Amino acid sequence: MKYEYVLKRSARRKSIGISLLTDNTIVVSAPLKTAVADIEKFITEKSAWLDKHIAINDGIDNRFSAVKEGKAVLVKGNPVDLIKGNKNSFSSGLIVFTSPEGLKKMLVKNVGGEFFSMLDEISKATGLRFSKAAFRSYKSRWGCCNRKKELYFNYKLLMLPQDIWVYLIVHELSHTLHMNHSASFWNCVASYLPDYKARRKKLREYSFVCSMY
Repeated sequence: MKYEYVLKRSARRKSIGISLLTDNTIVVSAPLKTAVADIEKFITEKSAWLDKHIAINDGIDNRFSAVKEGKAVLVKGNPVDLIKGNKNSFSSGLIVFTSPEGLKKMLVKNVGGEFFSMLDEISKATGLRFSKAAFRSYKSRWGCCNRKKELYFNYKLLMLPQDIWVYLIVHELSHTLHMNHSASFWNCVASYLPDYKARRKKLREYSFVCSMY
């Protein structure tokens, strides 16, 4: 077999499915009684798709290698040299941080205002109102909205390109109307941001950022 893969069997599945994680782990989901030979035949049939997306992941990994190694940090999608020191310092060419909390404070202070200005503009343009907005630190989500229409955003989104900010803002504002990910919710997102799928796909390239710091 050309590929190594993780196999997940489920009694609920009716067919074989395949996905590729950002670290190039291949995950295959299959019904309980599917023969291994049939599973590996399916994987082979998907080899062109797998090779293409493995190459894409490798390219992304190379592009962000300095960030993943802790030598740089992204600011609005652009890498800035990063070193740990005794005093927090923020500039366009170098960021010195004392701790993850120090890095958070600098990003929020220097970039957060731009994000909240964009949030206000989009809220006014769409008519989707919120009661409060603030930054928090999350490891597995970019934001959330509660029933009080309070929006909380992962401060690490300030590391992402601003076109992704737009998607995340529209996403959370749409939750002020739909507290779920139903068809109605996605129709709401699409009505304000027709190209949201492309932006959501781009967001996946930065999924590693969410678990850092």
